[in-house]
Amino acid sequence: MHAVNVRLGDATLEPDAFQAFARIRHPWVHFERAILRAWLRPELRAPTAHFTPDSDHATAVTNARKAFQDCGFTWLDAQFAAAEKAFRNEDPGIPFFVAGGQESWRNLLTSLQSLATDIARAPDAHETRLLWSVHLGPHGTVETIEPLEQKRGQRGWGKPKAISLAKIAGNERLAPQDAQVIRAIRKNPHFARSFWLDRAAALIALIGHPGVILQENPDILVDVVEGTPEITVSREGDGYVMRVEPMLQMDGNEAAHGYGLSSDEKREWDALRLITVLRDSPQRLRVIRLTPAQRRAAQLIADRLILPADAQPELQQTLQVLVSHFQVQSDHAQAAREIPAESQLRAELSPVGDGLMLRLVVAPLGSEGPRFMPGHGHQQVMAAMKGETVGTRRQLGSEKDHLNAVLDALPFLPPPGRADIVCEWVVDDPEEALNLVERLPHLEAITAIDWPRGKPVRVQTIDVPHLKVAVGSSQDWFSVKGTVTLDEGLVLDLKTLMAAAQGNSRFIPMGEGIYAALTRELRERLNDLAAVAEPEKKGGLR
Repeated sequence: MHAVNVRLGDATLEPDAFQAFARIRHPWVHFERAILRAWLRPELRAPTAHFTPDSDHATAVTNARKAFQDCGFTWLDAQFAAAEKAFRNEDPGIPFFVAGGQESWRNLLTSLQSLATDIARAPDAHETRLLWSVHLGPHGTVETIEPLEQKRGQRGWGKPKAISLAKIAGNERLAPQDAQVIRAIRKNPHFARSFWLDRAAALIALIGHPGVILQENPDILVDVVEGTPEITVSREGDGYVMRVEPMLQMDGNEAAHGYGLSSDEKREWDALRLITVLRDSPQRLRVIRLTPAQRRAAQLIADRLILPADAQPELQQTLQVLVSHFQVQSDHAQAAREIPAESQLRAELSPVGDGLMLRLVVAPLGSEGPRFMPGHGHQQVMAAMKGETVGTRRQLGSEKDHLNAVLDALPFLPPPGRADIVCEWVVDDPEEALNLVERLPHLEAITAIDWPRGKPVRVQTIDVPHLKVAVGSSQDWFSVKGTVTLDEGLVLDLKTLMAAAQGNSRFIPMGEGIYAALTRELRERLNDLAAVAEPEKKGGLR
């Protein structure tokens, strides 16, 4: 079955499945593998397959053929030999279902022609998808993760329905991101066809997955990102208070005592103790996974660590060590190297249905450093970057000014609330979403635009100077032709531009996530021209 899925393009080739090993003493196994090697010769011979028969392979084939010969299986031995020759791209010498030598091109063309069936069925390839429903506990614990099947009809995606783990376990035809998750499915050793899902392993596989929902809000897809735990140091009274965020998960009774748990279930509980899921917003989950060093620090600090004022030198030394394991926010610490803070904002965009999700963040240490909500948090930030401790002093006032400048330029974005911990908006209207993509790169408050997931969308604004017009005379009429050339070399003719100017949207889809945007002045000029011109047969106007 694996060979069929490889040929169909539904599975990644596993070379060892077709290798001959001398330790395998069953001739029929080697015969079957020889037949499959001949059939999958193009895939196995590809440089990326890393399939190289060695001396052990040759010994296994020789022994298997001798076993057939000793039993008088002459025809089977001849087919065995033909399969080996076909795999080496030699003439099999006898009638064989795979051509070799100069006739091997027929197999390649047949494989290419079979893609026609894939092209024909492409529109239905995504009619069914898997969603993963996550149920979180009150303190960021992972209670359940369940697979759901969702089908798309004429009115869009339907209501997700539960699907059993047994139905998807081992399915090689799932989307790559789902194939990562189902590796966390474990078989119950006590019951046939009974499975359970390792929540810790599944959650890590869901980082970056496009089909995650929360159990209590199944209509909204959420981003699952991996985060880093933080250590914050605040001055309180005459001393300092150090905290770890998030706190270490408490022991569950089952995990603490191990009663009734298998070894796999015990490993799951141990892993879950090191994982906390934070809800940054209705559309975003942040997974914090503690390393052994981070866990030890969290145990030592516990709820909080209170230090006297004269502990400041020792505190500084301690933070220099902890910064390699945590993000550190403290107004009373200095890094090994201080750099100027970046106070301009970064815009993170992600596709959501027909719209976009916008998240505004500030990266005071640069694009590779930690990101924060503009204008919120401690002034002093430290992080380990490229092997050294780097710090900066955030300009919180400038960050707020930049945020306000963006909100003034994009009035359809409401200001964040006081209780919000992220600056995030979902722009459902496609017209406003494209307007967002068009405006953001030109705002001085925005230093860069990032697309954490999904294909980037680009909008190029077209104004009157971009339109090249040629006017000629033809009998009693003037002929008018015009074009606009975009940065990617795409060309729009005058007729297309005029049709867009008279439509409801000023955005023209160009394919591959590229849109052309007509300015108000250009639309007015094109509409004026349309009032006095009519199309010619050759595509121009008169």
